[in-house]
Amino acid sequence: EPFVGERIGPLRREAPLVSEAREASSSRRGRPKNARATAVGTDGMRLDIRCDKGATLVRGRGKPLSLWSAHTLVSAHVAPDGRFAAAQFQDGSIALLEFSTGRTRNVEHRGVPYWVDGTLVIRDGCRNIAVDPRDAAARELAPACGTFAGVGGGALWIAEPPPGPNADPTVASAIVAIAADGSSERVVFTAELPQDPQVSHDGNVLCGLFQRGQQDLLQCRTTRGGRFERVALAVVGGPVFAPDAARLVVRVGDPHATEQDLHLVDFQDRSIRKLGRIAHRRVVFLPGATHVVAYEGDRGLVFAPLTGELLHFGDKTDDWRAVAPIHGTAAGFYATRQGAGNCPDVVRIDLPTGDTSGRDVGRSVVIEDPPAEGPPTQ
Repeated sequence: EPFVGERIGPLRREAPLVSEAREASSSRRGRPKNARATAVGTDGMRLDIRCDKGATLVRGRGKPLSLWSAHTLVSAHVAPDGRFAAAQFQDGSIALLEFSTGRTRNVEHRGVPYWVDGTLVIRDGCRNIAVDPRDAAARELAPACGTFAGVGGGALWIAEPPPGPNADPTVASAIVAIAADGSSERVVFTAELPQDPQVSHDGNVLCGLFQRGQQDLLQCRTTRGGRFERVALAVVGGPVFAPDAARLVVRVGDPHATEQDLHLVDFQDRSIRKLGRIAHRRVVFLPGATHVVAYEGDRGLVFAPLTGELLHFGDKTDDWRAVAPIHGTAAGFYATRQGAGNCPDVVRIDLPTGDTSGRDVGRSVVIEDPPAEGPPTQ
Protein backbone atom coordinates (compact mmCIF):
# COMPACT_ATOMS: atom_id res chain seq x y z
CA GLU A 1 0.00 0.00 0.00
CA PRO A 2 1.39 3.43 -0.87
CA PHE A 3 -0.19 5.04 2.20
CA VAL A 4 -0.22 4.25 5.90
CA GLY A 5 -3.62 5.11 7.31
CA GLU A 6 -4.60 8.51 5.97
CA ARG A 7 -1.08 9.96 5.60
CA ILE A 8 0.89 10.55 2.40
CA GLY A 9 4.18 11.29 4.15
CA PRO A 10 6.65 11.89 5.46
CA LEU A 11 8.42 12.37 2.11
CA ARG A 12 12.08 11.40 1.90
CA ARG A 13 14.29 13.95 0.10
CA GLU A 14 16.49 12.26 -2.50
CA ALA A 15 19.76 13.61 -3.90
CA PRO A 16 19.24 16.01 -6.82
CA LEU A 17 19.49 14.68 -10.34
CA VAL A 18 22.93 15.78 -11.53
CA SER A 19 23.61 15.08 -15.18
CA GLU A 20 25.27 16.87 -18.08
CA ALA A 21 22.72 17.44 -20.82
CA ARG A 22 23.46 15.51 -24.00
CA GLU A 23 22.83 16.90 -27.44
CA ALA A 24 20.15 15.43 -29.66
CA SER A 25 20.71 14.62 -33.30
CA SER A 26 18.10 15.74 -35.81
CA SER A 27 16.80 14.52 -39.15
CA ARG A 28 14.96 16.91 -41.46
CA ARG A 29 13.86 14.42 -44.08
CA GLY A 30 10.18 14.11 -44.90
CA ARG A 31 9.17 17.28 -43.10
CA PRO A 32 5.40 17.17 -42.48
CA LYS A 33 3.27 19.85 -44.07
CA ASN A 34 0.05 21.57 -43.02
CA ALA A 35 -0.25 20.00 -39.55
CA ARG A 36 -0.37 21.80 -36.23
CA ALA A 37 -1.17 18.97 -33.78
CA THR A 38 -1.40 15.20 -33.45
CA ALA A 39 -3.24 12.76 -31.21
CA VAL A 40 -1.70 9.26 -31.10
CA GLY A 41 -3.75 6.15 -30.49
CA THR A 42 -2.97 2.46 -30.18
CA ASP A 43 -0.43 0.85 -32.54
CA GLY A 44 0.97 4.28 -33.42
CA MET A 45 -2.13 5.39 -35.36
CA ARG A 46 -2.31 9.18 -35.57
CA LEU A 47 -4.98 11.82 -35.97
CA ASP A 48 -3.16 14.80 -37.47
CA ILE A 49 -4.97 18.13 -37.12
CA ARG A 50 -4.39 20.19 -40.24
CA CYS A 51 -3.58 23.90 -40.24
CA ASP A 52 -6.49 24.79 -42.50
CA LYS A 53 -9.51 22.56 -41.90
CA GLY A 54 -10.08 18.92 -41.09
CA ALA A 55 -7.70 16.16 -40.05
CA THR A 56 -5.80 13.22 -41.48
CA LEU A 57 -5.93 9.71 -40.03
CA VAL A 58 -2.66 7.82 -40.49
CA ARG A 59 -2.63 4.05 -39.93
CA GLY A 60 0.67 2.32 -40.67
CA ARG A 61 1.58 2.30 -44.36
CA GLY A 62 -2.02 2.43 -45.51
CA LYS A 63 -3.41 5.36 -47.43
CA PRO A 64 -4.08 8.38 -45.15
CA LEU A 65 -7.77 9.12 -44.62
CA SER A 66 -9.07 12.70 -44.77
CA LEU A 67 -11.69 13.58 -42.12
CA TRP A 68 -13.95 16.57 -41.38
CA SER A 69 -12.54 18.60 -44.28
CA ALA A 70 -15.19 21.33 -43.86
CA HIS A 71 -14.54 21.89 -40.15
CA THR A 72 -11.78 23.50 -38.06
CA LEU A 73 -10.54 21.30 -35.24
CA VAL A 74 -9.50 22.83 -31.92
CA SER A 75 -8.24 19.72 -30.14
CA ALA A 76 -8.31 15.92 -30.01
CA HIS A 77 -8.36 13.76 -26.89
CA VAL A 78 -7.34 10.07 -26.95
CA ALA A 79 -9.06 7.49 -24.75
CA PRO A 80 -6.87 5.67 -22.19
CA ASP A 81 -6.98 2.43 -24.21
CA GLY A 82 -5.99 4.28 -27.40
CA ARG A 83 -8.95 2.97 -29.41
CA PHE A 84 -10.95 6.19 -29.71
CA ALA A 85 -10.39 9.93 -29.91
CA ALA A 86 -12.78 12.79 -29.21
CA ALA A 87 -12.33 15.69 -31.64
CA GLN A 88 -13.54 19.13 -30.64
CA PHE A 89 -14.33 21.73 -33.32
CA GLN A 90 -14.26 25.51 -33.39
CA ASP A 91 -18.05 25.76 -33.10
CA GLY A 92 -17.99 23.68 -29.90
CA SER A 93 -19.29 20.46 -31.44
CA ILE A 94 -17.66 17.08 -30.73
CA ALA A 95 -17.15 13.97 -32.83
CA LEU A 96 -15.83 10.50 -31.99
CA LEU A 97 -13.22 8.65 -34.06
CA GLU A 98 -12.46 4.92 -33.91
CA PHE A 99 -8.79 4.66 -34.91
CA SER A 100 -8.81 1.12 -36.30
CA THR A 101 -11.78 1.56 -38.65
CA GLY A 102 -11.74 5.31 -39.33
CA ARG A 103 -15.43 5.42 -38.40
CA THR A 104 -16.66 8.76 -37.00
CA ARG A 105 -19.79 9.61 -35.04
CA ASN A 106 -21.18 13.01 -34.09
CA VAL A 107 -22.00 13.67 -30.45
CA GLU A 108 -25.23 15.56 -29.82
CA HIS A 109 -23.90 17.46 -26.79
CA ARG A 110 -21.38 20.29 -26.64
CA GLY A 111 -18.92 21.13 -23.89
CA VAL A 112 -15.46 20.11 -22.68
CA PRO A 113 -14.60 16.42 -23.27
CA TYR A 114 -12.77 14.19 -20.76
CA TRP A 115 -12.12 10.44 -20.82
CA VAL A 116 -13.08 8.54 -17.66
CA ASP A 117 -11.71 5.06 -18.29
CA GLY A 118 -13.47 4.02 -21.52
CA THR A 119 -16.33 6.54 -21.31
CA LEU A 120 -16.34 10.07 -22.72
CA VAL A 121 -17.70 12.58 -20.21
CA ILE A 122 -18.69 16.03 -21.48
CA ARG A 123 -18.84 18.98 -19.10
CA ASP A 124 -21.42 21.60 -20.07
CA GLY A 125 -21.69 24.13 -17.28
CA CYS A 126 -22.90 22.15 -14.27
CA ARG A 127 -24.08 19.24 -16.43
CA ASN A 128 -22.05 16.06 -16.91
CA ILE A 129 -22.97 13.80 -19.81
CA ALA A 130 -21.55 10.30 -20.33
CA VAL A 131 -21.14 9.17 -23.96
CA ASP A 132 -20.48 5.59 -25.06
CA PRO A 133 -17.77 5.83 -27.79
CA ARG A 134 -19.06 2.72 -29.56
CA ASP A 135 -22.41 4.23 -30.55
CA ALA A 136 -22.37 7.83 -29.18
CA ALA A 137 -25.31 7.02 -26.87
CA ALA A 138 -25.53 9.68 -24.14
CA ARG A 139 -26.89 9.74 -20.59
CA GLU A 140 -26.93 12.32 -17.81
CA LEU A 141 -24.66 11.94 -14.79
CA ALA A 142 -24.87 13.73 -11.46
CA PRO A 143 -24.55 17.51 -11.83
CA ALA A 144 -21.67 19.42 -10.25
CA CYS A 145 -20.68 23.08 -10.53
CA GLY A 146 -17.05 24.13 -10.31
CA THR A 147 -13.68 23.62 -11.97
CA PHE A 148 -12.01 20.50 -13.34
CA ALA A 149 -9.69 18.86 -10.76
CA GLY A 150 -8.59 15.72 -12.59
CA VAL A 151 -9.60 12.25 -13.70
CA GLY A 152 -8.68 9.46 -11.30
CA GLY A 153 -9.92 6.26 -9.79
CA GLY A 154 -12.62 5.86 -12.43
CA ALA A 155 -14.16 9.27 -11.75
CA LEU A 156 -14.17 12.87 -12.95
CA TRP A 157 -13.28 15.23 -10.09
CA ILE A 158 -14.84 18.69 -9.80
CA ALA A 159 -13.75 21.34 -7.27
CA GLU A 160 -16.74 23.27 -5.92
CA PRO A 161 -16.20 26.92 -4.91
CA PRO A 162 -17.58 28.32 -1.65
CA PRO A 163 -21.17 29.61 -1.85
CA GLY A 164 -21.87 33.27 -2.44
CA PRO A 165 -21.50 35.74 -5.32
CA ASN A 166 -18.16 37.11 -4.08
CA ALA A 167 -16.46 33.74 -3.51
CA ASP A 168 -13.03 33.12 -5.03
CA PRO A 169 -13.61 30.61 -7.87
CA THR A 170 -10.07 29.23 -7.50
CA VAL A 171 -10.75 28.14 -3.91
CA ALA A 172 -12.54 24.84 -3.23
CA SER A 173 -14.92 24.23 -0.35
CA ALA A 174 -15.62 20.67 -1.54
CA ILE A 175 -14.61 18.23 -4.22
CA VAL A 176 -16.98 15.90 -6.08
CA ALA A 177 -16.12 12.58 -7.71
CA ILE A 178 -18.47 11.67 -10.57
CA ALA A 179 -18.15 8.11 -11.86
CA ALA A 180 -19.10 7.03 -15.36
CA ASP A 181 -21.63 4.57 -13.90
CA GLY A 182 -23.66 7.49 -12.53
CA SER A 183 -22.58 7.36 -8.89
CA SER A 184 -21.02 10.34 -7.16
CA GLU A 185 -19.30 11.24 -3.89
CA ARG A 186 -18.74 14.65 -2.30
CA VAL A 187 -15.91 15.48 0.12
CA VAL A 188 -16.24 18.73 2.10
CA PHE A 189 -13.16 20.61 3.35
CA THR A 190 -13.73 21.61 6.96
CA ALA A 191 -10.49 23.46 7.75
CA GLU A 192 -8.37 25.66 5.46
CA LEU A 193 -9.63 25.63 1.87
CA PRO A 194 -7.20 24.69 -0.96
CA GLN A 195 -6.73 26.64 -4.18
CA ASP A 196 -6.75 24.84 -7.54
CA PRO A 197 -7.00 21.30 -6.09
CA GLN A 198 -5.84 18.40 -8.29
CA VAL A 199 -6.36 14.65 -7.92
CA SER A 200 -3.96 11.85 -8.89
CA HIS A 201 -4.65 9.26 -11.61
CA ASP A 202 -5.80 6.62 -9.10
CA GLY A 203 -8.03 9.00 -7.15
CA ASN A 204 -5.99 8.51 -3.96
CA VAL A 205 -4.02 11.76 -3.64
CA LEU A 206 -5.44 15.28 -3.45
CA CYS A 207 -3.11 18.29 -3.66
CA GLY A 208 -3.81 22.02 -3.45
CA LEU A 209 -2.12 25.39 -3.00
CA PHE A 210 -2.24 27.40 0.23
CA GLN A 211 -1.00 30.97 0.49
CA ARG A 212 1.73 31.68 3.01
CA GLY A 213 2.56 35.37 2.89
CA GLN A 214 3.65 36.09 -0.68
CA GLN A 215 4.32 32.44 -1.47
CA ASP A 216 2.22 29.43 -2.43
CA LEU A 217 2.60 26.24 -0.42
CA LEU A 218 1.80 22.87 -2.03
CA GLN A 219 0.10 20.49 0.40
CA CYS A 220 -1.37 17.06 -0.21
CA ARG A 221 -3.52 14.48 1.55
CA THR A 222 -5.43 11.38 0.64
CA THR A 223 -8.88 11.82 -0.85
CA ARG A 224 -10.18 9.54 1.91
CA GLY A 225 -9.46 12.18 4.53
CA GLY A 226 -6.70 13.17 6.93
CA ARG A 227 -4.88 16.47 7.12
CA PHE A 228 -3.01 18.29 4.38
CA GLU A 229 0.75 17.78 4.61
CA ARG A 230 3.44 20.10 3.30
CA VAL A 231 5.15 19.02 0.07
CA ALA A 232 6.81 22.16 -1.35
CA LEU A 233 7.06 25.87 -0.57
CA ALA A 234 7.41 28.76 -3.05
CA VAL A 235 5.51 26.88 -5.73
CA VAL A 236 5.17 28.48 -9.18
CA GLY A 237 2.00 27.32 -10.93
CA GLY A 238 0.19 24.18 -9.89
CA PRO A 239 1.28 20.54 -9.72
CA VAL A 240 1.26 18.31 -12.81
CA PHE A 241 0.23 14.73 -12.03
CA ALA A 242 1.34 11.76 -14.11
CA PRO A 243 -1.63 10.21 -15.95
CA ASP A 244 -0.73 6.65 -14.91
CA ALA A 245 1.39 6.75 -11.73
CA ALA A 246 1.35 8.27 -8.24
CA ARG A 247 3.84 10.99 -9.18
CA LEU A 248 3.77 14.72 -9.83
CA VAL A 249 6.16 17.47 -10.84
CA VAL A 250 6.07 21.03 -9.58
CA ARG A 251 8.13 24.18 -10.19
CA VAL A 252 9.64 25.87 -7.13
CA GLY A 253 11.33 29.27 -6.85
CA ASP A 254 10.84 32.96 -7.55
CA PRO A 255 7.85 33.41 -9.90
CA HIS A 256 9.47 36.54 -11.36
CA ALA A 257 12.78 34.83 -12.15
CA THR A 258 13.64 33.37 -15.54
CA GLU A 259 14.24 29.89 -14.13
CA GLN A 260 12.77 27.74 -11.36
CA ASP A 261 13.66 24.36 -9.88
CA LEU A 262 11.66 21.37 -11.12
CA HIS A 263 10.88 18.81 -8.42
CA LEU A 264 9.55 15.26 -8.80
CA VAL A 265 7.31 13.94 -6.01
CA ASP A 266 6.79 10.16 -5.88
CA PHE A 267 3.98 9.15 -3.53
CA GLN A 268 4.58 5.44 -4.13
CA ASP A 269 8.05 5.42 -2.56
CA ARG A 270 7.43 8.63 -0.55
CA SER A 271 10.27 10.65 -2.02
CA ILE A 272 10.93 14.10 -3.46
CA ARG A 273 13.84 14.98 -5.75
CA LYS A 274 15.07 18.02 -7.62
CA LEU A 275 15.38 17.25 -11.33
CA GLY A 276 17.02 20.52 -12.40
CA ARG A 277 16.47 24.20 -13.18
CA ILE A 278 14.21 25.06 -16.08
CA ALA A 279 12.98 28.16 -17.88
CA HIS A 280 10.07 26.25 -19.43
CA ARG A 281 6.43 27.07 -18.84
CA ARG A 282 5.05 23.56 -19.40
CA VAL A 283 5.93 20.02 -18.36
CA VAL A 284 4.34 16.67 -19.17
CA PHE A 285 4.92 13.02 -18.23
CA LEU A 286 5.39 10.34 -20.86
CA PRO A 287 3.50 7.03 -20.38
CA GLY A 288 4.80 5.10 -17.38
CA ALA A 289 5.93 8.34 -15.67
CA THR A 290 9.60 7.42 -16.21
CA HIS A 291 10.29 10.52 -18.34
CA VAL A 292 9.37 14.18 -17.88
CA VAL A 293 9.38 16.55 -20.87
CA ALA A 294 9.83 20.30 -20.33
CA TYR A 295 8.96 22.66 -23.19
CA GLU A 296 7.77 26.16 -24.18
CA GLY A 297 10.03 29.05 -23.32
CA ASP A 298 13.38 27.32 -23.81
CA ARG A 299 15.08 24.47 -25.64
CA GLY A 300 13.27 21.17 -25.02
CA LEU A 301 14.48 18.90 -22.21
CA VAL A 302 13.77 15.27 -21.31
CA PHE A 303 14.45 14.18 -17.72
CA ALA A 304 14.84 10.46 -17.01
CA PRO A 305 15.10 10.19 -13.18
CA LEU A 306 15.53 6.39 -13.13
CA THR A 307 18.68 6.51 -15.24
CA GLY A 308 19.91 10.00 -14.43
CA GLU A 309 19.80 11.10 -18.07
CA LEU A 310 19.14 14.70 -19.12
CA LEU A 311 18.56 15.19 -22.84
CA HIS A 312 18.14 18.23 -25.09
CA PHE A 313 15.92 18.17 -28.15
CA GLY A 314 15.69 20.74 -30.91
CA ASP A 315 17.76 23.83 -31.55
CA LYS A 316 18.26 26.69 -29.11
CA THR A 317 15.98 28.87 -31.21
CA ASP A 318 13.09 26.36 -31.35
CA ASP A 319 9.86 27.48 -29.68
CA TRP A 320 8.07 24.27 -28.69
CA ARG A 321 4.32 24.76 -28.32
CA ALA A 322 2.91 21.29 -27.61
CA VAL A 323 3.92 17.71 -26.76
CA ALA A 324 1.79 14.67 -27.62
CA PRO A 325 2.79 11.39 -25.92
CA ILE A 326 2.59 8.19 -27.97
CA HIS A 327 0.03 5.79 -26.53
CA GLY A 328 1.53 2.97 -24.48
CA THR A 329 5.22 3.86 -24.80
CA ALA A 330 7.88 6.13 -23.35
CA ALA A 331 10.15 5.48 -26.33
CA GLY A 332 9.20 8.73 -28.05
CA PHE A 333 6.66 11.50 -28.50
CA TYR A 334 5.51 14.14 -30.98
CA ALA A 335 6.23 17.83 -30.51
CA THR A 336 5.06 21.02 -32.22
CA ARG A 337 7.34 23.99 -32.77
CA GLN A 338 6.72 27.37 -34.35
CA GLY A 339 7.39 27.17 -38.07
CA ALA A 340 8.45 29.78 -40.58
CA GLY A 341 4.87 30.49 -41.72
CA ASN A 342 1.46 30.35 -40.13
CA CYS A 343 1.57 26.55 -39.82
CA PRO A 344 3.81 25.02 -37.12
CA ASP A 345 6.24 22.16 -37.67
CA VAL A 346 5.30 18.83 -36.11
CA VAL A 347 8.15 16.40 -35.48
CA ARG A 348 8.63 12.99 -33.93
CA ILE A 349 11.16 12.73 -31.12
CA ASP A 350 12.41 9.20 -30.54
CA LEU A 351 14.28 7.82 -27.59
CA PRO A 352 16.79 5.39 -29.07
CA THR A 353 15.81 2.05 -27.51
CA GLY A 354 12.21 1.24 -28.20
CA ASP A 355 11.84 -0.05 -24.66
CA THR A 356 8.22 0.72 -23.78
CA SER A 357 8.90 0.75 -20.05
CA GLY A 358 11.09 3.80 -20.51
CA ARG A 359 13.67 2.42 -18.10
CA ASP A 360 16.54 2.28 -20.61
CA VAL A 361 16.67 5.58 -22.45
CA GLY A 362 20.10 5.13 -24.00
CA ARG A 363 22.54 7.96 -24.42
CA SER A 364 20.79 10.42 -26.71
CA VAL A 365 17.51 11.56 -28.18
CA VAL A 366 16.95 11.43 -31.93
CA ILE A 367 14.58 13.93 -33.47
CA GLU A 368 13.06 12.56 -36.64
CA ASP A 369 10.39 14.14 -38.74
CA PRO A 370 7.77 11.63 -39.89
CA PRO A 371 8.58 9.80 -43.16
CA ALA A 372 7.55 11.44 -46.42
CA GLU A 373 4.82 8.90 -47.11
CA GLY A 374 3.04 9.74 -43.87
CA PRO A 375 1.04 12.94 -43.30
CA PRO A 376 1.71 15.52 -40.59
CA THR A 377 2.31 14.67 -36.97
CA GLN A 378 2.79 16.31 -33.64
